Amino acid sequence: DVPPQLLPHLKVYLNSFFSLPVTRSDGTKLTHEEVVKQLDGLSVGYDITLGQGDLFQNIVRITIRVEPKRYEEAVSFLKDLIYGAEFTRDRLEVTTAKVQQSLPELKRDGNTVLYAVSGDLLFDETSASKASDILAQMDHIPKLAQQLKDDPEAVISEFKQIRDALTKPEGVRFSVFGNVLDVEKPRSPWKVFKEIPSASLRPPPKSSESLTSLGKRPAKKAVVVTHPSIESSYGIHVTTGIQGFNHADQAALRVACEVLDATESFLWRFIRGSGLAYGAYMSLDAEAGHLSFSVYKAPDSFRAYEEGRKVIEGLANGS
Repeated sequence: DVPPQLLPHLKVYLNSFFSLPVTRSDGTKLTHEEVVKQLDGLSVGYDITLGQGDLFQNIVRITIRVEPKRYEEAVSFLKDLIYGAEFTRDRLEVTTAKVQQSLPELKRDGNTVLYAVSGDLLFDETSASKASDILAQMDHIPKLAQQLKDDPEAVISEFKQIRDALTKPEGVRFSVFGNVLDVEKPRSPWKVFKEIPSASLRPPPKSSESLTSLGKRPAKKAVVVTHPSIESSYGIHVTTGIQGFNHADQAALRVACEVLDATESFLWRFIRGSGLAYGAYMSLDAEAGHLSFSVYKAPDSFRAYEEGRKVIEGLANGS
């Protein structure tokens, strides 16, 4: 539910999440240094990202890993991180500057640019992953840095809008993984979230809902991007695949991709073994409905693609 015009802010939102001042439920105010110090002492790890692996890239996932004896503390701290964080000008400026400093290195990564260009073609302005990729951020981050100087209150208001959209009760889910039986009271700590209004859960948003017309039917479109700062070439070729995790052909197609991608298997021997590329992979995206063939670090990515086509055709016709 984040408005499309605010989606480019998500990169900074996620990067600042664990380093903002927080007001605890009991009224205690923590500086950003105290938040980080307490998190490091409480947990064995924490993370915030878009989606689960390559899936569900239009959701935000927060993870905190703790020992069982710190379980109740972690639930309480998680609630305060989500709802009690204070967006301040200085912290947003620091995070924005860090993101801006990381962009040149990302821009020099051929694979990162490849998937950003591909995503820009396949997905529309409602895609959170597209709004957070290198192409979008190269344009957005300098503008955000300037906005923080000119009108910080307006930016802070927009970040609050993002939080309000992400925490709508119909879209919030909690899950616990681990030895739950080792926790004396696994359910009662979650009462700290009792202020969330009751609502019927909606299905998680799928990437298939954010496809462009080309993304719905990828065909007859080719884009070549020059990248003088790297020596290798990269390529991705996308076609219509199966859509839906319950599709009857998903298991067979996924196993076929795994066989093709395996070490010392067909693509490895005929492409990497021949020096045509460092890697070549088949990928199934049942969420978006795409099947893709990608080439990684190749002297000539199209030669690797042609060899891959010969391999697949040979397997299909038995030659």
